[in-house]
Amino acid sequence: PSSILMSLMASGFNGQSFAFQGYLPIEKADRSTRLKQLEKRIYSEHQTQIFIETPYRNNRLIAELCRTLPGNMRLCVASDITGEKQSIITLPLSKWSKREYNYDKIPSIFLIYS
Repeated sequence: PSSILMSLMASGFNGQSFAFQGYLPIEKADRSTRLKQLEKRIYSEHQTQIFIETPYRNNRLIAELCRTLPGNMRLCVASDITGEKQSIITLPLSKWSKREYNYDKIPSIFLIYS
């Protein structure tokens, strides 16, 4: 739990209202529906949405977030928290879609906010 809170603090997102979603659905249609639901909560409740993914699917998740959500929505990827290669990067999805990244097999926490 401490890595989740550390990620939230470092993201710069709303720390007063947030929800930890755990793992998102695996099935593409279900995941897309869930992401749209999270987007609505961000806008209606001003709530940071936090979730995790199996490390070998991290890169695919980022790509899917870029395809599914608005480009101005911000994504924070907090990886290897408290580890030697700790990295916390917050950017709009429009920039993530053009960025080179490799979070394959690296434990990461994902946060989205408007």
